[in-house]
Amino acid sequence: MAVIYDLNSDWSFVRLPQEDGSASLPVHKSDFGDEDWERVTLPHTWNDKDGASGRTGICQGGENYYRGLACYRRRFVCDCSDKRVFIEFGAANTIAEVFVNSEFVGRHEGGYSAFRFDITDFVSEGENVIAVKVDN
Repeated sequence: MAVIYDLNSDWSFVRLPQEDGSASLPVHKSDFGDEDWERVTLPHTWNDKDGASGRTGICQGGENYYRGLACYRRRFVCDCSDKRVFIEFGAANTIAEVFVNSEFVGRHEGGYSAFRFDITDFVSEGENVIAVKVDN
């Protein structure tokens, strides 16, 4: 029998621009501080405002359209003894790298398709941390 946990709420989110060196921060590490990050619920679109209007105001992406890295992080408690554990995403545009408890789990390319990873070997009883780096 499968047990399904909804992890769509309570994510921490931040953009990681290269200009200020944020792209090189170790945001995938479990002990990285994300307390000051924006709180979001998935699905989430980080270009919903900056991509809304261009110079003409006709949804052309605008000159402030952010292109680059962002990170989502979430803590969760797993009662996972003697179970296979998978994480599934509806989509992540365009490249997503998934980490669990600081360990690289996998990479997905393709912004509009669902994907899943077996994270059994990465989770432990008690609190776990998922970090997802996304590059649009």
